[in-house]
Amino acid sequence: AIIGDSRPHTGISPRVLTETLSTLGLPRVQAYNFAVDGTDVLHHYSFATHGLLEGWAVPRILIWAPNPLQFSASRRANRLEQLPIHDLTTLARAGAPLEMLLDLATMFLFPPYRDRPLIEQRIFEDYAGRAATRTLPVQSRLLGLEVQREPVSRRYQERPDGQEPFVILADSGPAAARDRFDRGAQSYARDYATLQLSDWHFEMARQLMIRARDAGAQLLVLEMPVAPQFQKSLARTPVHLEWRRRLSELATSNGAVFLSHADYFAGADDDARFGDPGHMPENTADEYNLGLARTIADTPALREALLRQGRR
Repeated sequence: AIIGDSRPHTGISPRVLTETLSTLGLPRVQAYNFAVDGTDVLHHYSFATHGLLEGWAVPRILIWAPNPLQFSASRRANRLEQLPIHDLTTLARAGAPLEMLLDLATMFLFPPYRDRPLIEQRIFEDYAGRAATRTLPVQSRLLGLEVQREPVSRRYQERPDGQEPFVILADSGPAAARDRFDRGAQSYARDYATLQLSDWHFEMARQLMIRARDAGAQLLVLEMPVAPQFQKSLARTPVHLEWRRRLSELATSNGAVFLSHADYFAGADDDARFGDPGHMPENTADEYNLGLARTIADTPALREALLRQGRR
């Protein structure tokens, strides 16, 4: 089972993993990608705990693919509507901010409050967008402004195994793809400029490791590949290295396996193989999954987990 945000959602292929593992002496492995775009450590803990580790079919291996931005102290109210009320105790013990606890409690006591993020997105943002569109003629005529619409540079493909990879569209041209890559790089740079790691997020990560270990699932904490530009700049910053060190130490102390594959593609021309600095398109992801499957087969703890008899 795979959990995480958009990076594993687009980049980890259950199909390629299982097909490759079968050729490496590990047949009949089944897998599903449960990653959800925009989610945080607390969502991964909640879903894994209540959706994967408490049932009769506990996964042999749980692949969790986090990144430093999920541990940011500024992520105060990120998709809390996805959490059940019984996560409130765990969040409080981990030291989550009071406003987050109050938000979650309010959703339980006043259910319509749970729809607040949906209302904000679908009503306020949509109406603001419509208003901006309707005033375009005025902006053009009076202010002399020109509209430059973002070209469509990729297409997503929803898969029955949960993965949603994307392909870079050749028709959009290399300039459109490069523009999207550069804008992604600027966005990551802004996020890293203010990134402060939160201790309570690491505590949630520790709790996830403990829950997986106690349920009999081997947890693989996976730092996914990023583009060489990302490797040379942001992945070498003190905050990123600190995140990697702390997460690796937590994994070692709590029975998990930590693998850093950030520099998996480190060639001089490998930026062009990424859709943006943090996301792999389908062809790059498929190549990576071949290597990931071999790593799983060659890592004793992971291989033994797949061969172990017991609950499936």
